[in-house]
Amino acid sequence: MRAMFPLLFDFRSDGFRIAGSPIGTSDFISKFVESKLFECIRKLEAIKQIGYRSARAAHRLMTTCVVKLMSFLSATVPPSFMMPILSTFDEHVETTFLHLLAPSGFECSQERMDRAKLKASLPTPHGVGLFKTSDQGSIAWWSSVAACLIDPLLFKLRAGLTDFAPVAWTCAVDALGGPTSKFWTQAKQFFPADSNGLLDGSRYSPAHGICRIKLSKTVVKLCSRRRIETYQNMTSVSCLSPTLSKADVLHANSHTLAGSIFREPHNVKLPFEFSSEAYVSWCCCFLGLPPVHTIGNHVVSDLFDYPVQKCQSVHAGSSPFLDAVGCQRNQA
Repeated sequence: MRAMFPLLFDFRSDGFRIAGSPIGTSDFISKFVESKLFECIRKLEAIKQIGYRSARAAHRLMTTCVVKLMSFLSATVPPSFMMPILSTFDEHVETTFLHLLAPSGFECSQERMDRAKLKASLPTPHGVGLFKTSDQGSIAWWSSVAACLIDPLLFKLRAGLTDFAPVAWTCAVDALGGPTSKFWTQAKQFFPADSNGLLDGSRYSPAHGICRIKLSKTVVKLCSRRRIETYQNMTSVSCLSPTLSKADVLHANSHTLAGSIFREPHNVKLPFEFSSEAYVSWCCCFLGLPPVHTIGNHVVSDLFDYPVQKCQSVHAGSSPFLDAVGCQRNQA
């Protein structure tokens, strides 16, 4: 029998792959999804090289391609395996993007960096569109199983998923802020009363037909709204501090379409030259991160939580320093 197979055919007893998804022991599935993570990390490393020539092209590759690399596995592999992998993947995506802006890193307070990272994960035009795969991963598997249970054969075999349902339920609730969150209140009408409702046939079965509500899409939208609200709370007037200036608050709460540039097709000819250096400066300003040092006279100041450059001109009644949001704070 072995002679009938190719010489390098891999015989296994711990699991196998069907249509790109692993089925087998817990160890086999864990190693499989880890190998996929390493493949994604290698792609991110390649994107870093592109970023040295065009930061905008590298960013567009991340928002349109990279953040979707784990979508299929999120829908076919239970969250108990995928969520740690997705969280690690999100961290690498975030690190790669920040590397595009400043390869040597940013010198600023942790509070400013946390706000910038959160804003980067928001959908455009609120943020730069670095979608968190862990948001989708928290509900993708549940939604996929719910849609598949209309098939009579799969419905009969559903008992094999019993151990995974509680973790999937917990991940979905946590993604929306917990059982007391207003976002869970808005979403729970689309869910059963508890995790048992996924497989007990009370809501998802051949008798109920196709679920018309796309759970994954609904929950992901609510997750984005939750992140937007969190960012707004972090940049409210009540949070003014040495690491959150008045200029930061105005910049974060002004209604603007400045973020629309992040979803413009890359091949569209703009009415102005948008070099890679200009794009990096634009992103730093949009995220409230310290600007790129262009003059070379940056100094540490008590008025800022990062080194600032001093403007070459004399401005009466204004701070001589150029702040993170591209303006000089009025001191009059």
